[in-house]
Amino acid sequence: MKGFVFPGQGAQYIGMGKDFYENFTIAREIFEFASDTLGKDLNKLIFNSTEEELKVTINTQPAMITVELAIYEVIKKEFGLKPHITAGHSVGEASSLYVSGIVNRKDVFKIIQKRAELMDRESQKTQGIMYAILGVQKETINALLPKIKTGIVVPANFNTKGQIVISGDKAGVHAFLELLKTKEIKHRAMELKVSGAWHSPLMEGGMHDYFDFLKDIEFSKPNILFVDNVTGKLAENPDIIRQLVASQIISSVQWIDSMGVLEEHCELFVEIGPGKVLNGLFRRYGPQIKCVNIEKVEDLKKLEELEGRK
Repeated sequence: MKGFVFPGQGAQYIGMGKDFYENFTIAREIFEFASDTLGKDLNKLIFNSTEEELKVTINTQPAMITVELAIYEVIKKEFGLKPHITAGHSVGEASSLYVSGIVNRKDVFKIIQKRAELMDRESQKTQGIMYAILGVQKETINALLPKIKTGIVVPANFNTKGQIVISGDKAGVHAFLELLKTKEIKHRAMELKVSGAWHSPLMEGGMHDYFDFLKDIEFSKPNILFVDNVTGKLAENPDIIRQLVASQIISSVQWIDSMGVLEEHCELFVEIGPGKVLNGLFRRYGPQIKCVNIEKVEDLKKLEELEGRK
């Protein structure tokens, strides 16, 4: 059995998905559908804009979902593959909502556009930052964070063993980094190139408006297993999933727990979309887990080998 997983913001680059667009009619249909639904030229944005323009969150999020779903539809049509389970990291969760039948094609693009607009709005109010902390375990991070009394700092992503992302305002995040130095805890800190403090209380204003928006979106029971980010567990009740999707923008992404659930139900994972971020997280989580990434048309050969095709 196979699981399909979808990466989030940060993996984007100019030209992603272009070879699928040029070689497969169904991929072009997804690009055109997204452009028509959102009222913006996704082709121009993804293929012919600049890295600076693409990394603006109101552009990044719909661009990522467009590419991920274009590749997914090619895999579905060319190989007839249907996953047993799915999950997406942060922004990528929207792709899983579609793949699992929770939301339809039009609504998934409406959802991600509204999410991006609200997060961008809140980021301009708060000017938050995010750092990846490497070499420190989840338990240590959780024990140290309550000691910070200045500003706001929370765990944003529990990505894998020894890789946690923190998020908050500058005062809180810098105070936490200083605490790590004071405690002489061996680590490496890398500031992320993002425009806001995603998955933190600084997004709370956006979360309330997002939930109000989602009330008008039809959520259905998933037709395959769906793992949500907020709990890192299986979710199937449509009303609960709607609440989880809204609260995700202020909540930690529980990807470590998500990988544990995914591993329980599947032996092979296909990462669909730009980059190999999730592939790397799976390797660090457990070398026994097999994950292949489908980013380029040439990567489809990996699926051909797995399916026993020549």
